[in-house]
Amino acid sequence: MLKRIIVVFVFCTTAFGLEFNRYHTQSEINAYLRGLAQENSNFIKFYELGKSDQNKEINYITFTHGTEELPAIYFNGTHHGDEWSSTESILGLIDYLVTNQQEPAVASLLKSSVFYLQPIVNPDGHERSPREHINAKDP
Repeated sequence: MLKRIIVVFVFCTTAFGLEFNRYHTQSEINAYLRGLAQENSNFIKFYELGKSDQNKEINYITFTHGTEELPAIYFNGTHHGDEWSSTESILGLIDYLVTNQQEPAVASLLKSSVFYLQPIVNPDGHERSPREHINAKDP
């Protein structure tokens, strides 16, 4: 029964957006990005940039109501492992753009620009929370 509840929760989180009352795991974030791109394939694209040293996905999405040849605006989060709030900020920006895409100011931005949104640059650090690179040696 618990597995069913967890699956339903993950599905609801992916299908209807994230709740911003806690930090999100990488699997939740990746599922959310993939789900958004699937549900909105005419203006959101999902990309896997590569894998980290510890074989974790490094992903981003593009979001535009124009073409990907438009001027780019790039936002990223969790450059350092202990910057979880920056990941949540990018997720919040994604949520804001999706929710308000018909508002005149947002619609204008989405018609004239392509947003590159990468919630996690450093997935190894995100998991373990060090300030430095995961392979850094202590002095």
